[in-house]
Amino acid sequence: MTGKSFAKIRMRKNEDVVDKFISGGMMGGTKHLFIEGPTLYSYGHHFPLAKRVPEGLLLNTDRYSMTTSHHRGLVNRMASAAHIPVHPTTTKRLEEGQESI
Repeated sequence: MTGKSFAKIRMRKNEDVVDKFISGGMMGGTKHLFIEGPTLYSYGHHFPLAKRVPEGLLLNTDRYSMTTSHHRGLVNRMASAAHIPVHPTTTKRLEEGQESI
C-alpha cells in the first residue's frame, strides 16, 4: 500500500488522522499525513513520524520541515492528552524496523 492508497479513507483534518492513529486505526489520512498499519507518515514513506508499539508511541525526533514539526507536536500533544507514553526515536531506527523502546 502506498500513501495514496488510502483515498477511500481520506480525512479532512490532521487532528482527525492523529486521533485515529492514536486510537489504533490502520489506514486513513490527509494529503500530507497518513497512517499505514502501525506507522504514521508525514509527507511520504521517506519520513515515518510515529509508530505504535506495546510501550506506547515511538515519535521520530529528526528534523525535516516546519510542517513536519507541526505534525510531531500534534502527535505529542494528543498522545499525552490520551495518557499514551511517547518515546523519542529516529528515522533510521524506524526504517530498520524498531518495534519497541
